[in-house]
Amino acid sequence: MADTSVVFEDIQGVIVVRVLGHEISHHIGESIHTQMPASRDADTPLKIVLDLSNITFLGSIGLTVLVVFLKRVMTAGGRLAISGLTGQSRNVMSVTKLDKAFTFYDDTDQAIAALKHAN
Repeated sequence: MADTSVVFEDIQGVIVVRVLGHEISHHIGESIHTQMPASRDADTPLKIVLDLSNITFLGSIGLTVLVVFLKRVMTAGGRLAISGLTGQSRNVMSVTKLDKAFTFYDDTDQAIAALKHAN
């Protein structure tokens, strides 16, 4: 049975991962990692948007989940963008300097458009 707190959908060749909860828990992290699609092929690199627009709190578990997920996507030759992260959560990314490792977009549509045109 799939976890309903994380929804994966393919939009124009970009995998959008929507986190429906308000915090990235260990359980949500496991769900993201186990449902992550495999790399397609060298000609079609994996492109993922992580929609965090519902997140209102980002703690150490959430940060760890994001860093591990980024590493897995990059190891698979893919690209990852984060959309919708605001407030305290976005501030945490800045304070921890993780905003240098991730690419952020205000909304999912912007992130999809950017990844579609990325090499």
